[in-house]
Amino acid sequence: MVNSVRSNIPRRYIQTAPNLGSQEEMTAQAIAQVRARVALQKAVVSKYNTQGEEFAEAKSWMNLLFMGFYPVVIPYTLYNIYLMMTEEHHEEQEDLPTYMKIESKPFPWRCPDCSLFDTHCWNLCKAKLEAKE
Repeated sequence: MVNSVRSNIPRRYIQTAPNLGSQEEMTAQAIAQVRARVALQKAVVSKYNTQGEEFAEAKSWMNLLFMGFYPVVIPYTLYNIYLMMTEEHHEEQEDLPTYMKIESKPFPWRCPDCSLFDTHCWNLCKAKLEAKE
């Protein structure tokens, strides 16, 4: 009973090989399975019947893009550019809190208190070194 129900359902994940039987029965089941798979694939691939319907679907997505995405993104981008142009650039504070400069050992270069990319600290250290010389 179960095999007869399964053979009527043309789905790959349920049955991939024909049931045991005579050569003609197995061939007929295999052909029916292949035809069912091809029909399912055609239904999945060709959702739209004509090229005009596909073009109309593409056009609706383009309209959605132009009417929904760009009116939000372009003003937001311009606003951010405006903020970047008008923003006041603040200098880094000289005295950092003690928890900001926790170091287990000094750095292995000429100015051991300065981190590698801290240009402000490097300039101060170089000025101190030149004043000592």
